[in-house]
Amino acid sequence: MPLTLMAKKRRGRDIYQTLSGHTRDALAALCRHLRRRRPALERVLNEQDVLFPDFCQLMFLAVFLHDLGKATREFQERLRQETLDRDVSHTFFALPLVRTGLSARWDTLVQVLALSHHTQPFDRLYYSFYLLPRVRYLTEEIAAFLNTYADVYRHYGRGLFLSTARPLPAGLPEKGEREAIRAAVAALQRETGAWPETARTKAVYTLAITILKHCDGEASRAFSTARPAEGTVCGALLDTVAEPDDGRCACNGAQWTAPPAGPPVLRRREVCAGGAWSGAPPQRLPSFATAAAAGESRPAAGTVSPTTQRIRPGRRHQSAGLTQGETVRDRPAGAMPANGPDSLQADGPGTSGLPDGPGQIDAILDRALALMRAKQRERLVWICPGQTASPAVHARLAALCGAQNTGLVHALSYFPADPLAMGEPAGRQNGNGNGFAVKYGDRIFSRPVTVATVDHLVFALVHGFRQADYALGNLLTALVVVDGLPAPGTGAREYTLDALALLREMGVPCLAVLNETPRPVHPDRKAKPAKDLPGPPAGMHKDCAAAIDQGRTLETGTVHAPLEQTRLTGTEELLAGRQPATNLAAVFSRCTLFGYSPLEVRYGPAPLIELWPAAERMIDVIPAAQWRPELAGEPEEAARRQIKIPLTRYLDSPHEFTVVDGPAEKYVIWEKL
Repeated sequence: MPLTLMAKKRRGRDIYQTLSGHTRDALAALCRHLRRRRPALERVLNEQDVLFPDFCQLMFLAVFLHDLGKATREFQERLRQETLDRDVSHTFFALPLVRTGLSARWDTLVQVLALSHHTQPFDRLYYSFYLLPRVRYLTEEIAAFLNTYADVYRHYGRGLFLSTARPLPAGLPEKGEREAIRAAVAALQRETGAWPETARTKAVYTLAITILKHCDGEASRAFSTARPAEGTVCGALLDTVAEPDDGRCACNGAQWTAPPAGPPVLRRREVCAGGAWSGAPPQRLPSFATAAAAGESRPAAGTVSPTTQRIRPGRRHQSAGLTQGETVRDRPAGAMPANGPDSLQADGPGTSGLPDGPGQIDAILDRALALMRAKQRERLVWICPGQTASPAVHARLAALCGAQNTGLVHALSYFPADPLAMGEPAGRQNGNGNGFAVKYGDRIFSRPVTVATVDHLVFALVHGFRQADYALGNLLTALVVVDGLPAPGTGAREYTLDALALLREMGVPCLAVLNETPRPVHPDRKAKPAKDLPGPPAGMHKDCAAAIDQGRTLETGTVHAPLEQTRLTGTEELLAGRQPATNLAAVFSRCTLFGYSPLEVRYGPAPLIELWPAAERMIDVIPAAQWRPELAGEPEEAARRQIKIPLTRYLDSPHEFTVVDGPAEKYVIWEKL
């Protein structure tokens, strides 16, 4: 007698959800997501030369098949016994079952998405933990599930795309042999590693895996928050019928209207529940009521708003969080392209001066929002140059955009023995009965506005932390503002510029804040200025060497900017004529789909990428006096208690520290403080 395939079980309760029900919930979330975000997604996909209906069909098949590896006798038995572990990994054992009628490359991408929807893939992943030698597939139940595809498409996908392919149920294996599947994974790695256009492939994959993770999470959340009676076997909980695709799509309060020709236009914006504006940026800065609450006055009628006022340069800026950067040489007229993809033509010239004082952040935000509307981007990522993101920048953006909309990501710890370093789930990924994992929205740029650090941006490109591909997928629909560059002559600076070049290649619009400081020409390169700048620079980023060196050396034969000023510009100016100066592009190419692990990229004794010398690396610790065991399950509260200390202290005195594993994070406790 055929079994009813189960996907989830409530821990300690006789409450289940079927595989069909969970899959339908994920498909409902997918179709709602695609319809609501269609204008922004179409813009990103057009930049990658991918048609929106083709992408919809890819995602529909990937979501339909993503959990098919749960249809093994071993998984079903352990799910009922609540003894699931990674040795019956449903992502790994699904691979022989994932076959579609798509073209060869798209079919391969569906397989990679099924493999990686829980764990970021890298070359040796499936050799890094124990897997059962073989599993037994429930072939009769699998065939019945696959045969429901046509009905599922009619119910959910009609109107989004025309179905031209479906899962292939013929030739289902009865057993899944571990070594044969490992060999198939290795073949996938070789095949995808030879694909050309790595930036385009990476963009399409990360966008797809981000959407797949989102939909899987929404479906899991529906089951975890439902309140069924004991003994219930749940089906679909987010059931939604197909909607007509008429070119109009509600997007969390913002109404996009697609005219017969040309890009969609944002007609209006209404603040939705909770103030979130995911899916469409506001048309202008929030009302002055927010600014008034922060202690500022509203301009009188007829005056110029401080967010758009143009103040002539010539004074040292005092805005918190802006770095005293390098001296920039004068450029000949016409040296900068007038209208590149990152230019500010959406609201003025390609480059513009910024006001001094607190209004500088407001002005940058005003211009960024204008470009977000022009480029149809959904979120803003604000990058600070040091290892610690600026709390002052975050506080100002939170005051302007709402605290609930604004996230803060300090640089992740450089701790060399991170239990998550291999990219594996901590503990038993499915041990909680429903597989719902904690997600840190700030870390993956999922908030409408996120303040983060240069290294977090760089490592998002190259598997430098867990869920880096998820973060990169969100970056594709974002505008990136680089709020000053790291100090000249540092590895961090070169990696930042190379990262901007890769983002530009992937179609991510970026803006940069440049601070030009005039210095006299002197024949002696080692000479110091006759008079240092008075006092410490105001509002500098913590850990940013560019703002610390007051006695800058002089350079010979350099023509400097005649006035000190802070400018906002696109990346054309920074990247014009530039050749890669680091290994970032090579590591990025290697990490297109599989490739290196975080251990190899960042945490190992000889990491592939080092933005700062070892002596400048930091480690996140919690003083013992601030620690209590229950914080292991409260990541936000634990993060508030963390401080950064030099990594050398840990390496020199490891006996002073204790490592505590939480559900999805590790914590280093400093016993001596």
